[in-house]
Amino acid sequence: MLAMTAARLNRHTQAVGFLLMDNPKNVYLPDGHNRQGGTGGLPLYLPGNAALLLALAMMAAGWDGGNGVYAPGFPKDGSFHVEFEDIRQYI
Repeated sequence: MLAMTAARLNRHTQAVGFLLMDNPKNVYLPDGHNRQGGTGGLPLYLPGNAALLLALAMMAAGWDGGNGVYAPGFPKDGSFHVEFEDIRQYI
């Protein structure tokens, strides 16, 4: 949610930073699962995976009412080369 909000506010570097934030609930295992902290109660947390994919898709394809720029949620300083296909704009 933070990354999507930052992207819509044209705070691209901050949006990427939120996705990569060093936080116990923001850990992705080698198999791609987002585990639920260190509690041991939940080995994976699928809403975390879905939220990451949604945020990345929105940052890449844009959103309704957006400015029509390619990959509008990513910094435009050359630090990212974004490619995607067949992703529709987010509502």
